[in-house]
Amino acid sequence: MQNKDLVIICLIIVIIYLYYQQENKSVSPHLKQLQTELKHYQSLYQKRVEKNLLDTETLNSEWEIRYNQLENLNNQTNREKNELAKYQVLLEKKVADLEQQLLNLAKQKIKTKKDAEKLLTNLEIQWKQKIQNLEQTNQEQLRKINLLFDEQAKDYQFIDFDGLYSLLSQIAEREKESKSSDDENGWDTAEE
Repeated sequence: MQNKDLVIICLIIVIIYLYYQQENKSVSPHLKQLQTELKHYQSLYQKRVEKNLLDTETLNSEWEIRYNQLENLNNQTNREKNELAKYQVLLEKKVADLEQQLLNLAKQKIKTKKDAEKLLTNLEIQWKQKIQNLEQTNQEQLRKINLLFDEQAKDYQFIDFDGLYSLLSQIAEREKESKSSDDENGWDTAEE
């Protein structure tokens, strides 16, 4: 009986071995297919990440260009504002000088009070017109800056410099925060 038992045990072991071999052969092609799919999805993911990095670099370049343009326009506006202030001081001095000269001339040459009043009115009108022209030029410059970020700015009647500057400061702050959060997340844009 021992021989029969041994033969039966050997047969069971051979059957188990053959079954195991058969399972390995059927799993192997499935495993290869999964590995192929995994490689395919990995390459797709890498391409997507590369595209996103390129898009981010492009966006950062555009923001840098716009920020530099804004800085240049802001610097130009500040220079022109300073020049405007100088001109206004000079204009006020000139007006004061002209008023003094006018009074002196009025005393010497103008015979009637009406003639002096007309001359003063004309000088005031000219002075107001020059100030209005300077303010209009300033508004046009502010509108050009605002148009960089808001296409509807062309329809605005009045552009508030402090409001525009505040908006631009907020945009610059968000850009800085975005860059710092990218750096914290491991998205070092300088290496890209």
